[in-house]
Amino acid sequence: MKKEFNFKDSAIAFLLCILGVLCASFLLVQIVAGVATSTGQDIEAVSSSSWVVYVNMFLSAIIFIAAFAITCLITKTKNYVTASKLRFKFDYKIFIATILASIVTMVASINATGLFNHLFSYISIMPLTNSVGVPLNNFWQFLLIVFLLGILPAVCEEFLFRGIIYNGFRKKFNVKISVVLSAVLFALIHFSIYKTFYQFILGVILSLLVYYTGTIFYSMVFHFVNNFCVIFLSYITQSGSALQFASWGVKEVLLTLIIFAIGVVAVCLFFAWLKKYSFKHKNYYKLDSTPNALGDIEFNHLDNSSAVSYDEQVIVNQKSSNGVMLLIFTVLIAAAIWSITSFGGFI
Repeated sequence: MKKEFNFKDSAIAFLLCILGVLCASFLLVQIVAGVATSTGQDIEAVSSSSWVVYVNMFLSAIIFIAAFAITCLITKTKNYVTASKLRFKFDYKIFIATILASIVTMVASINATGLFNHLFSYISIMPLTNSVGVPLNNFWQFLLIVFLLGILPAVCEEFLFRGIIYNGFRKKFNVKISVVLSAVLFALIHFSIYKTFYQFILGVILSLLVYYTGTIFYSMVFHFVNNFCVIFLSYITQSGSALQFASWGVKEVLLTLIIFAIGVVAVCLFFAWLKKYSFKHKNYYKLDSTPNALGDIEFNHLDNSSAVSYDEQVIVNQKSSNGVMLLIFTVLIAAAIWSITSFGGFI
């Protein structure tokens, strides 16, 4: 029984994710067209309906868990709990620290993201919006959005991107390359220039959480809290976010950079503490005993000297040329779609 994902599995998972996005988009277009035809309504009016937005949110989340399940079937990974590093031992200190770090990240990045999006709004064909897509007029709508944009993405996206893609990269690359590469793919799959900046930051932080805790549980917690904060702000303000600047001048730009810098320092301090705390309790979390390999659970394919320098070199423990070409091909497709949806063409 396969107990871990490899690099080729990461490439397969990302390809399935892209195919899922394309299929879901095609399906949603057909549904909207069918409803418009049968009811005599304008297609644009139907596509902007709340139920269409809800369906789109649901499909967007389910795509990830479907790609995860199909990848497990294709790669014959039956022990997906161990392979995706879902297992964990609960620690209230890490749990609370993760929640606080998520809130700090959101607050520190919200205006930085807004500045990034404001600059690119001049060249992007996509309309810039700060809302969640539907009005949150009552508490029940709020709960529904929390489920669709909070819980589902936190679980489904983490299973795929940190459970398979990041963990698979770790079987070939050192931690720095694995973190950055998985974050790039995470940003690309959202297919929007307005989501690129923050999704990349989020992807880096979530991967590091898995690295330092040995489980995707805390990345799920961080992901959910982050999404929940955005939804909650939209709910209480009914206008996007109470923390985001409405206009941009020299004062707003300087404040944004200062707040973002403070947030970066705070998050770095969080990971410095987490690294020290996790390594101190390495036996409890079943982390490897070497600092360089912190976060890697099993080293059956490495000798002791290799394990010590695991993060200082590229480890290739299987024939992965097919995986490399598959990943490059898939990334090019994702980049092309991202470019078309963001700018109307290739960049």
